[in-house]
Amino acid sequence: MINIGLIGSGKIAEEHAKVISNISGIKIVSNYSRTFLNAKKFAKKFNIKNTYKYFDDICSDITINAYIICISCEYNYSILKKIIPLKKPFFIEKPPYFELDEKEKITKLLNKYKNINMVGLNRRFYSNFLAALKMIKDPKKI
Repeated sequence: MINIGLIGSGKIAEEHAKVISNISGIKIVSNYSRTFLNAKKFAKKFNIKNTYKYFDDICSDITINAYIICISCEYNYSILKKIIPLKKPFFIEKPPYFELDEKEKITKLLNKYKNINMVGLNRRFYSNFLAALKMIKDPKKI
């Protein structure tokens, strides 16, 4: 069983939780959100065992094998700099950082701790995006 720690309780987090609930061998065991009440409601809806009021507590949960991070972009950097040293795989929605210095710091941490990670940019699967990629590959079509 792969135990997931889910950070966030918004719409995108809910979409991930719906998908995960239909996959055998993966379970969300813990969650955290800036608003504890939202995290509690989310946990009840998706039958999540542990809900944390403080971010450091989800980082200390030894039952977690990997993280899914679904939060507002402006908080990604502050979360990543604490998640990466845990040496656990993570998936993060949206751009992982906004500033060049944040990119450099995150890259250094990833190189140091060798985390397996993925950034979810779901728009890459939209039909108009795929059509644009085809056009870029064949400049005669532009």
